[in-house]
Amino acid sequence: MSLARRLLSPQTRFTLRRLATRIKVRAPLLTPWRWEARRWSAKTYDVMTFAPPSEHHGRALMQLEGDGAPCELEKGLDSNVALVSPMIIPGAYRVPCELHTIVPLGRSLEEITARYDRELRRTLKKSRGAYTFTRVTDPARIAALNDEMLVPYARARHGADAVCPPLSDVMNMALETGRLDVVENAGKPVACHLGYTLEQGGKRTFITLRFGYPKEIFEEQKKLREANAMNTYLAMEWAHQNHFDGYDMGSASSRPDDGLLQWKRRRDGAVDCSHAEEWLSVRPPASAKAAFLWDHPLFSVENGQLELQLGIAPGVGDDEALARWKQYGFSGLQRVHVYAERELPERLAAGVSAIFEGQTLKPAEIVMHAPRPGAVTVAEPLQQAA
Repeated sequence: MSLARRLLSPQTRFTLRRLATRIKVRAPLLTPWRWEARRWSAKTYDVMTFAPPSEHHGRALMQLEGDGAPCELEKGLDSNVALVSPMIIPGAYRVPCELHTIVPLGRSLEEITARYDRELRRTLKKSRGAYTFTRVTDPARIAALNDEMLVPYARARHGADAVCPPLSDVMNMALETGRLDVVENAGKPVACHLGYTLEQGGKRTFITLRFGYPKEIFEEQKKLREANAMNTYLAMEWAHQNHFDGYDMGSASSRPDDGLLQWKRRRDGAVDCSHAEEWLSVRPPASAKAAFLWDHPLFSVENGQLELQLGIAPGVGDDEALARWKQYGFSGLQRVHVYAERELPERLAAGVSAIFEGQTLKPAEIVMHAPRPGAVTVAEPLQQAA
């Protein structure tokens, strides 16, 4: 066991790791004279980024293609321009680049899985008995799982952008700061899970850091789908059996329609920004705010609490809006805002409330911003679940 581990508490070590990450992430932000402004044209508004040349989060969040056109920074003041930058901008939304999703565990497994879709529940019920989830402590096997599952799967998913921790870090987490479990189906290894425990604010959370799969699994979508579902479920089941307060499924892009984030939402993961280290300021175009938020719904943070910003573009009907927003029914939000350039009927407000009423952690308030006197709350405040 290392000297730091013996002398420092887990919370202190976590804080130091976050500080080191923060310094690394924010170093490029200290030289704004090297940043560049670029502009992309949309139908009713333009999007402008002001960031270091290597910064990619703004383009990913806005799903901007190509390199854009160089422009003058003052163009960001135009009423038809949305401005996106890692710089703090007064009046802009503060948007985390990534979110974690945490499953609250203070209830039975049956209550948790009741929120899964029918097909997933059927898969778990049918297959659970054939799977095992076992901690690995043999250094040779840890190295083999890293070489045969963790690294190949990361490279298959992310290609040249894959970040693979060195074996020494994996070994340290597996044996000291966390645990590495192998998932077997009828005795055959099909997956592995690397995770760790975080104690914060009197609560314990089990956090997924990496999933790993062998090539014969991740190259076949059907096999990967089942192995991935079982890997996630077994990690949550282990955390539940060991009396954790929550199971954190790890990070995903903060774009609300991101595929991975949606996958975690369907497993009752409540969105959480407490791990976020990289942030963007996003100021919608003043002349087309509703249209912008229809194209680019956003999570933002106000007073440390997550909010969801939605919009209805001109010409979009109530039924179309509600149909799209069903996928934005996230648990863990403090507030939901809806912007429109037309009056919104009570039926739409009731539909939005219904989307969030079924969540484990409901929003405290849903606010409709429309052509009425001021910003009017048209839905009864929803109480946060215990």
